[in-house]
Amino acid sequence: MTLGGCRPDPVDEILLGDWIGEIVEQAGIFPSQETVPYYLNVPSGSVWFETVQTAADWQILDPEDPFDPLQPLTREWAAYTLINLSGIEKKAADRKIRDLSASRFPEHVSAAVSFGLMKTDDHSRFRPHDTLDRSDADDLLERMITYINTRTFEHNDTQIIFDEDCSPIEEEPLTYDPETSTVLFPAGTNISKDDVISTGDMAHPYVIAEDTEEQEDGTAVSVRDADPEELIDRIDAMGSFDADFSQAQITDLLDGIEMIPETSFSDPHIRLMSARQYSRTHVINGFTVSYTVNASGISAEVTRTSPGGLAVFAEASLSGVHPVYQWNSSRGNVEYGYFRVDCSTNESFSAGRSQFASGQANVKDIDAARFLESLKEAFSKGRDTAALDVPLCTLRIPVPEVPVLNIVCTVSLRLDAEGKARLNLSQQHSIGMEIRSGKMRAIHHTDSTSKAALYGSSDFLTALSFSLNAASLPLTDVVIEAGINADITSTVHSYDRQGNHTALQTKLPADMVADHAAEAEGILVCSDVDAVWILNMILNSPRTLAGRYGFSKNVSLLKPGQENVFPGRNIHMENFHFVDRCTRTERQKPPAYSQPPESEQIRIKEYVLIGEAGDSRSIEIISLPADCHRAGLRFTSQDSSIAQVNNDGQIRLIQSGSTIITVSSADGKYQVRCTVHVRYEEGNAH
Repeated sequence: MTLGGCRPDPVDEILLGDWIGEIVEQAGIFPSQETVPYYLNVPSGSVWFETVQTAADWQILDPEDPFDPLQPLTREWAAYTLINLSGIEKKAADRKIRDLSASRFPEHVSAAVSFGLMKTDDHSRFRPHDTLDRSDADDLLERMITYINTRTFEHNDTQIIFDEDCSPIEEEPLTYDPETSTVLFPAGTNISKDDVISTGDMAHPYVIAEDTEEQEDGTAVSVRDADPEELIDRIDAMGSFDADFSQAQITDLLDGIEMIPETSFSDPHIRLMSARQYSRTHVINGFTVSYTVNASGISAEVTRTSPGGLAVFAEASLSGVHPVYQWNSSRGNVEYGYFRVDCSTNESFSAGRSQFASGQANVKDIDAARFLESLKEAFSKGRDTAALDVPLCTLRIPVPEVPVLNIVCTVSLRLDAEGKARLNLSQQHSIGMEIRSGKMRAIHHTDSTSKAALYGSSDFLTALSFSLNAASLPLTDVVIEAGINADITSTVHSYDRQGNHTALQTKLPADMVADHAAEAEGILVCSDVDAVWILNMILNSPRTLAGRYGFSKNVSLLKPGQENVFPGRNIHMENFHFVDRCTRTERQKPPAYSQPPESEQIRIKEYVLIGEAGDSRSIEIISLPADCHRAGLRFTSQDSSIAQVNNDGQIRLIQSGSTIITVSSADGKYQVRCTVHVRYEEGNAH
């Protein structure tokens, strides 16, 4: 009987099997490789087999606890699975929860309530067997995913235990010179062969003594680098901090020069005053490559203008780097690992040209039959492209108060351009991984804003690598790659005097083909662009301890459909405006361009055109200067979202508003403007 005569709202239930699948997907846990079923009622042919196996691997499920994927998700199962996912310590039975004894998982329920994830009702009842509504379950899962992906530690706490036979000696050296592999101690210091020496240098923290020599300034010891993996028995570390790049050891990867920060200042105010800015500039294959490092991060800039006039500019910056880590390992075993880096990146890229090389621009003698062939010949004389792939620098940043730990950041750039392009990409990243019970999951969240305009094939990529190191031993690392790849294919449509049509495809820069086609009678050009964003994460390279133990993965951070720069992936353009379909083949004959009467300026019949969305209008040329040819006129719209125009002067009205159509000569010497007003559609005016 329902109190008050009201029926409760129906519950949008979710099956336990589906719930486990959502947890595994949202948490980024990599699929299980275990082929023997953990549950006999979830065999290998089950739709839930892979996710249930994965959940059992990650200890979200315990095979000792009976599990039925066809049962609806209840409150107690939500508490059980989410507390297991989090790794939060389970709580002893909470006597304040009146119906706790009715639950199969009292410790998990107590932990969920104590943690603040779930609540009891006004009568202190948890109601463990109530079916959970899907929206409530999604909210609980989102909160738990946020928690496990945004953990932080207020204090840095690290303990490194050395092999009893390999512990560093207590004596501290006066100096260490990594170039000569020499350590200097006070005169008379007793150093024996194979002693382990702590240098205080982040890149070479431990060295092994080989020979000693008494000198006037002290005892000089020739040394070799020690393998920290052979010295260290156990590592327990946790912490988080804001990376101060002014304290980094910087290695320029283009010339090998190293810069070590001043470490003699103990007063934090003096240290702040001493923070410096480091800049380097190189010229590589015609590119000017420069970068600057300061306390907040690094910014890099690349510029080049090719002999053919193609100007390239690229800029990338990294700031707000905040590493978070917990690491527990002994020889041959990673018991637990958590490494996340929060940071901001900005990338911009542009390529274009004010004019083409003289050999490429000479198209006066090109006819429809030889247009593409002649253009290829001109382009091959000096291929107008720009390509660069360089690692810039490595920065070794000390963990505050824990000199044996450091974060190593490496910055690389790659670009390739053949035609006009523009790109702006700003991102807030949270990337990393967690290792637990011999399994791994990915941590990734990226908020981004992006804008791209593409008129030629181009490729731009920034790669950032972050590594957590104990001494010089890389424990774990993460690489983030962000950028764009665009491939543009142009189709040249040729029409002879009789209207016969041929179409040929080319990979020549689309802007070059289109600009030259404007000078050739009977030639129309359209383009197809296939452009994708790049956002990849690489976890634990082979050089890291985690990588050598098998915890390596490459992950695309873009969901299906997100990688497309433009909706539909393959986009068709005419006059570099997107269109639903190619209209070039609909034309049967080239326009009959007769040279209008001469005048001092370009004159048009109407300087104001008015219509409604969906209408077409045309610009009629009534006179031209003697050195200005009708076939070479260019028509451009100030706002193509309101009105689009082709090089025949045909205008397509798109949506309400006003814009300006500019008619100009090929050399830009003459121009005239026509104002276009697109009225609100009837019934929409207000």
